[in-house]
Amino acid sequence: MRLAGERLRFASLLAVVLIIAGLLIGNWIGRGISRPLRQILDLLGSVAQGDLSRRVEITTKDEVGQMSASLNEALASLSAALQRIRASAQELARYGQDSNAISGSPTESVGGIPIVVTDSSASCRRL
Repeated sequence: MRLAGERLRFASLLAVVLIIAGLLIGNWIGRGISRPLRQILDLLGSVAQGDLSRRVEITTKDEVGQMSASLNEALASLSAALQRIRASAQELARYGQDSNAISGSPTESVGGIPIVVTDSSASCRRL
């Protein structure tokens, strides 16, 4: 009878140890998943505020790591496209200023891009 009691106590202790180990392992796995997702969420919040300079640190090659890499590539492409648009807008602004200086016509701005204003009534009378 005493041997049965010791076996029961050992089995109970083993069960408690295994449950605690399972909880610790589950917590460790959960943090491994939630930490990168939290970083992605923080990054997307920054993007929503207009900051395209941040990137996600890629530490794994699983689905979350692949998603992070794709997000970083998308942000790099978007940043490059915006830089090209800014350069084109600046070039258009220079052309508008040069055109204004040459023609003497006033310029107006639409969405930050200068537009040369001409007198269309004089053109219509000539027709």
